[in-house]
Amino acid sequence: MRTLLQITSNQFFWRSRFKVFASPYSSLDSPKAETCPYEYSPLQSPKSEIRLLSFIKSRSTSKLHINLSTVALSEAPPFAAVSYSWGEHPTLSQSVICNGKPLRITESLHRAISHVSNVVHKPDSTASKHETPFLLWADAISINQQDTEERNQQLQVVGKIYSQAQRVFAYIGEPREPGQEHDALRTVDLVLKNVHRLSKSKHNTSDYMQTVGIPRAEDPSWQSIEHLFCQTWFGRTWILPEVVLAKEIICIFGDAVWKLNSLVEFGKIIEEYQLGDDGLKQSVETRSSENRVRAEENIHALQLCWKGRRQHWGSNKGRPQKLADLLYHSSERDSKDPRDQVYALLALASDSTRGHIKPDYSESNTVAAVYKTAATYCVTTGDGIDILRFAGIDRPVEGTPSWVANWINLISITMPREPHKTAGRSKPVMYLDNSNNDRLTVRGILFESIKTIVRKVPHQSGNLNLDGEPAVKLNRMVRYFLKGEPSHAHGMTEAYGSEYKALDARWHVLEAYLKLNYRKVHATSADRFPYYSFRAFVSHCSEKLTEAKFNYLEKEAKEFSLTLTNIQRGRRIGWTNGHYMGVFPGSTQDGDLVAVLLGSKLPYVLRPCGNDYLLVGPAYVYGIMNGEIMKGFQDFSIGTVAHGREIRDLTLI
Repeated sequence: MRTLLQITSNQFFWRSRFKVFASPYSSLDSPKAETCPYEYSPLQSPKSEIRLLSFIKSRSTSKLHINLSTVALSEAPPFAAVSYSWGEHPTLSQSVICNGKPLRITESLHRAISHVSNVVHKPDSTASKHETPFLLWADAISINQQDTEERNQQLQVVGKIYSQAQRVFAYIGEPREPGQEHDALRTVDLVLKNVHRLSKSKHNTSDYMQTVGIPRAEDPSWQSIEHLFCQTWFGRTWILPEVVLAKEIICIFGDAVWKLNSLVEFGKIIEEYQLGDDGLKQSVETRSSENRVRAEENIHALQLCWKGRRQHWGSNKGRPQKLADLLYHSSERDSKDPRDQVYALLALASDSTRGHIKPDYSESNTVAAVYKTAATYCVTTGDGIDILRFAGIDRPVEGTPSWVANWINLISITMPREPHKTAGRSKPVMYLDNSNNDRLTVRGILFESIKTIVRKVPHQSGNLNLDGEPAVKLNRMVRYFLKGEPSHAHGMTEAYGSEYKALDARWHVLEAYLKLNYRKVHATSADRFPYYSFRAFVSHCSEKLTEAKFNYLEKEAKEFSLTLTNIQRGRRIGWTNGHYMGVFPGSTQDGDLVAVLLGSKLPYVLRPCGNDYLLVGPAYVYGIMNGEIMKGFQDFSIGTVAHGREIRDLTLI
């Protein structure tokens, strides 16, 4: 029989190993004990140890009390992790009592762990039935944010942490008014329950939705749904590894709790069954169109994130992904620290990638240095051609060459790379200068120079500043953007073969604009605007356009006119010296060159700079997007000529 001293000694050994208090209550509830802030003890091995928090009860204070324990990751007891948004301007405005002393944390983290505590301690909760006591990993508590070296090393094992966690609690945010989260939860459940009664082949009107048990479009619950999907959590870069690697994700929105796959399925139904036209996207006049667009974007972003999860655990079987592909698929996401646009993806990348790129949050390691390192790595691994579409002098990274991709603030939206195949089936050839890694040589063809770029029409309060009645304004916009400069009218007919094909060119250029501006501009994607309406709209445009005709055309092409109002954002319509029409970066100048780089899906605009070139940015030129100018080449060696165009090496600086 063991003595009391032996029992006590064994208990002390376990508690000291994991640094956890035995009492379920805080041992230091007095105000005096809370005057000294909590101080972290250094981790002995930051790459193999983690800190886990547990919730404890407090007899006398209203503050949240936690204990923080250190464990070896390989020997860690069952634990959960929390996913949340840090917020746009996070400040340490809240505090918790950690191991008896105050620890300052952000408002969003405080809300997140408070909700998690409420969920796991509910009498009927099953979320923590396997954890006794319940242990949680929360980045801003589990990692000493003041210790840069610890942050650097802990971020290298984040992938293992989320993979090993029994589940991830995703704190999405708070409703506008208390109780609205339950309206959203009820609507999600009703849609999932009655989806089999909806129709994909016809418009699901408010009346029809009500007959199948789904709230009408006017029901306030749809506004709660819109607010739910407007939360910044959906747009975070960090949710990619958090969602992809997690075994199970439980969402928390206010007091409502459900599994993430329910939200994914709900979003899929919104997109597939046209519920949005009467539900989420309905009543633009009564709800913020900006919120509507943001909600739609986040629904789509969630679908892409879930697709990545399925691929990771399905066809990829947990295999790492290429950094270039990860950067491409996360290009429209946001992070508090711009360096996280790269670092957050390392958990999903290969060991080779993590060997070349390591998190470094020191002040001396600038955003420019991180982005150049990522771009250089993609070039050396043969994947650099795809990230050029995020580079150029239109979106410069200060202190880097023009070919380094910028992942911050994608205001001027880049061209979609699919389904274009501008360079046909050619393979990319690109390499860095051994003596100067600021110089990148790419192989390609100089197509034509740019002769005319449409000037930017001045804005006033967000609208085009044109005089006259609405019909005249709209008519002038159409003529300005689509009829083209008089000097190109005849040339386009010759370049494209007929007036009919020249009109097709104008349509496809507008279509590129629609897709280009969809994310940031309140306009509907091109596939929702019928081609015949466009042709009718253009054919009826004249200076004598009547108000009645305008009303008819506006009804037929409402989204078309909205797009024309916002069409200039970050891009310009223009023509080459051969009268090919296209969409070009906003900084494009007359005399810049259109180039087709081997292996690229898009053409690029280059600006001569001595014997070298500055990358201006990606473009869309109707008539060369499907490999038309590459068909005459038998091989792609330097000096090969076809149709008067030569394969050459072009050095970007």
